[in-house]
Amino acid sequence: GNSAISTGNEYEDKAIYYLEGLGGKENIKDVTNCTTRLRLTVNDVEKVEDSAYFTHNQMAHGLVKSGKNVQVVVGMSVPQVREAFENLVNNEDVK
Repeated sequence: GNSAISTGNEYEDKAIYYLEGLGGKENIKDVTNCTTRLRLTVNDVEKVEDSAYFTHNQMAHGLVKSGKNVQVVVGMSVPQVREAFENLVNNEDVK
């Protein structure tokens, strides 16, 4: 079953889903993006889910891990997803 809470905003929904799969905001060191990918540096790569998590329900197109650098292949909506993601990471109420 899908226990994810839908905000009604696909970018926020993806951001929430990615953040959970990336080990929560304490695990995010920094985030940038390129044309189609959310590019992250994480503190502990062991906390990052595998590619199947990210591609579930077509939430992302794929995952690339290289050491502590993680790229989530989002597609052309990546600027909006990054904005929602950063809002989550900077939100004191989000764990």
